[in-house]
Amino acid sequence: MPFDYSDIWDRISTSPLWWFEGIPRYEPFHPKWLDGSEAALIHSQCQMCGTDFMVGLCSPYPPHKSLSEEIEKYGTIWLSNPPKVWCCQAGPSTSSTAVQVLQFWKRGTGEEYGIWRRVPELEKKLSF
Repeated sequence: MPFDYSDIWDRISTSPLWWFEGIPRYEPFHPKWLDGSEAALIHSQCQMCGTDFMVGLCSPYPPHKSLSEEIEKYGTIWLSNPPKVWCCQAGPSTSSTAVQVLQFWKRGTGEEYGIWRRVPELEKKLSF
């Protein structure tokens, strides 16, 4: 279950633009904020009340299963709990549903390591 960061976002007049592992993020999404070989911005919803969240994900380095493999093979992506914002009574202890891949990025390898490129063919609605 994510940590409660209300002591941070209660002091900021704007809502977070996206979340990473339950941590509020206030700058526009870019994979440079994450570590891994792939990164995605996912539109998700609380499974109980349907509150919308934009969450950032990253996949570990090969040979671990990648985000792109999960999307291509299953047409969805597994998410854990929504951010701990108390959207509903069960919110922090329920799961999130992945609705759509809004942005998908892959990191270059070798001499192009550190260069992120968008992969628009993986930016699509997901089945759930």
